Parts: sequence; structure tokens; C-alpha cells
Amino acid sequence: RQQKNGTIINISSASGFRPRNFGSYYVASKFAADSITRSVKFEGQRFMRVMSVNLGGLNTGLMQRQTVVRTQIDEYKKLPQLYPHKKGYSNRLNKTIDAIIRVANYRELPRNLILGWDAYQQFPQAMQRFEQETEMYRPISITTDAAKKDKITLPAVVLPRNRNLKIQNWLITGASGGFGKILALRLRRLGYTVTVTSRKLSNLDSMPDSIHKIESQLDSPEECRNVIQQAIAKMGSVDVLVNNATTNCWCSYEECPEDIMRNVFYVNFNIPANMIKAVLPHMRENGNGTVINISSIAGIQPRARVSTYSAAKAALEGLTRTLKSECQRFARFMAVEPVYMMTGIMAHNPVMNTKISEYKDLGRYTQEVEGIPNRKDIAAQQLINIVNREELPQCYLIGTESYLVAKNEIERAMTEYEKYQTETLSACEKTPAPKK
Repeated sequence: RQQKNGTIINISSASGFRPRNFGSYYVASKFAADSITRSVKFEGQRFMRVMSVNLGGLNTGLMQRQTVVRTQIDEYKKLPQLYPHKKGYSNRLNKTIDAIIRVANYRELPRNLILGWDAYQQFPQAMQRFEQETEMYRPISITTDAAKKDKITLPAVVLPRNRNLKIQNWLITGASGGFGKILALRLRRLGYTVTVTSRKLSNLDSMPDSIHKIESQLDSPEECRNVIQQAIAKMGSVDVLVNNATTNCWCSYEECPEDIMRNVFYVNFNIPANMIKAVLPHMRENGNGTVINISSIAGIQPRARVSTYSAAKAALEGLTRTLKSECQRFARFMAVEPVYMMTGIMAHNPVMNTKISEYKDLGRYTQEVEGIPNRKDIAAQQLINIVNREELPQCYLIGTESYLVAKNEIERAMTEYEKYQTETLSACEKTPAPKK
């Protein structure tokens, strides 16, 4: 920033845009790294260039160095390949390096440079699935807009319960206020059994006695296991886990204190990850379970001054998509991407105005999309409606703004992918036919 010049290149992976069985934390970390890249690229646009390099399969020696734990659990064995690709070409390390250096000499850098034959095929597959689901659920997504309160009433969107699904008992974290509280109250009104958590039990005083309450900081894997066991003792089982606890800090990435960054990432990613790990044995034993991770549209497309929050939510997106496949024989997974829910999160978390001129007045990442407030009651009911479906999408977008931002992100990503196709394919070469 002082030099008014700089380039940052983050070496990522194809796992930064598509899930991979048995690579859940690797995928989550790469989703997060790509999100940080986009955030810093946006925030530092006035003085530096930034890009992420998403490598396909490449012989760098990683496979020989990494830890491999062979599963002993039948439900995880012989899972189908997630994103198959045609063979015929192989990625080469020297060609990959040449491509990175060549693109680094461009005046403008892409957000993501896709390199390799497999990545070339898998990226549009991942984008196509995301776009198909975005369009499929659009009629539901746009019902939550607050501006439609006179046209769409809560009773009008209530659908019958699916009696073929075992989704009676719900556990919701961080439900003392905001969306979690509205969801808990709505579920109880519809006859579901609900347990909620909060850091302080007194924060749950306004909840009716018919809702079970657990006080917990959720500050360790052991405590998350304890909460799961308490919920099972209260309800008999945990059929649906909703990871809703959240926190944030509004601050540029450069200026954000490290302790706050660690806490934001821990609450938004590590707590859901620990809760999932704690509940999976129970769900696997029952042959049933649904996990709903409340993410954010910031996990799909970053926003200025919320880089760590965006990265944590992106990591949660990657984890959700991986476990959706990995646990498909006994549990369902879905991420939920709300925006502008008027939950009061800004009132309860630090807001630090930048003192650095280069970070001021950056505007919105997607300037053509205005902020559109959403109704929490309609959003909660629509979430319940979707959980009552036999099949869950990998993502459910809440609100017209989320839908439009997602569409914008898909368009940006595909335009960039097509622009750099020559470089993408320059990292591979045709595999010689085997000798007879």
C-alpha cells in the first residue's frame, strides 16, 4: 500500500470450487482461501493485484506427504465420484508454472486462474449445478422480500408436513434472537420438538417453556459433544441440526485485530464443524439426519470489510457440499444463504471505520444490486418447507438480493473462465497412447 504496488498470488486448488469426498477440511480451507483472495482483491484494488490459482490434479509430491486414513465405516465406502472428467490429457508441473508466470505479467489478473485438464472440465460442472439450483428455487427465494408483505402472507406459504421424513426433533444453535429465534418459535407453533442453545440461559427467558434450552459457549469439540448428548436426552434424538450461531466484525482485512479474526472464523466455521462431527455418529446409527448450515451470501460473493466472515462462510459452504456427498447414505445437508435479515447483528458486533484512504468508499461488490430487506418469518417457514422435501439443494438462497448476487457471481466466474481458457489448457498435454 505504501509503494502503491504489489501482487499477491495464492496457490489454491480445484477443491476451492468443487467438493471432494474424504477431503472435507481441505475443501473448506480452499473455499476460504479463495474467498479471502477475492475480498483482498476488492479491498486493495487501488494499489495492488491479487489472484487465486486453482490447480487441477498435479504431481507435486503432496499425495506422498499427506495423511491417509482408510475408512472403517460401511456408509463411507465406495462413494461415487463427484465430478468425473474425461481422460486423454494430463497436467504438467512445468507447464503450470509457466502459465502462472505468464498470467502474473498481465496488467490485470483474474480473481481465479483455473489450470489443468480436470479443472477445466469440473469448473463449469460446478457452476452449472449452482445455477440450476439457483433458478429452481428462485420462486421460493424471492417470497421473503419485506416489500412483498402485503402480497405474501405467512399462512399462504405454509405447506403440509412430509410424514415420510423423520424430522420431528430440531436442535438450533445461537437461537436467543434473530433468525434462530424466529425459526425455533415457528417450528414449535407447527408442532415440532425444539431445543435451542445460547451462551447465556438468561438470553432464552422469552422462549416458551415448551422449547428445551441449553446454555453453552460451544467453545470446544468436547462441549459440542456435550450439547448433542443433552439434546438427545431431552428429545430422544436429533433429527435436524441447524447451525445458526454467528458473529462478525466490520473492518478492512488489513486493520482487523487478529483476536477478532480468530473469533469470527471460529464461531462461523469451527463451531458448525464441531457440532456436525459430534452429531454424525448419532445420525449414522439412526440412519437418519438433516444438517442445515446457516451461511450467508457473503460465502458466495465477498463484501468489503467482512473478509474473515466471508471466508468462514465460504469454508462452511465447502464443508456442506462435501458432506452432502460423503454422508449421503444416512444424512442430508444444505447451506442457507440469507442477506439483509435485519437481525441486529451490526448492533451486537464491532464496527471499525477505516482510517486508511485506500479502503474508503469502495461501494458494493455488486453495485447494480441494491440491498433488499427480508422477512424472517417467511424465510423461516420457507426453510421448513424445503426441509420437508425429499431432496435438498446444496444451497438455498433467501431473498431476491441473494438470488441476484448469486447470478452475478456465476456470470463473473464463467466470463473469467472463458476468457482464460487458453491459459487453463496450457498447463496440460495430451497423454501418449499406451504402447502395444
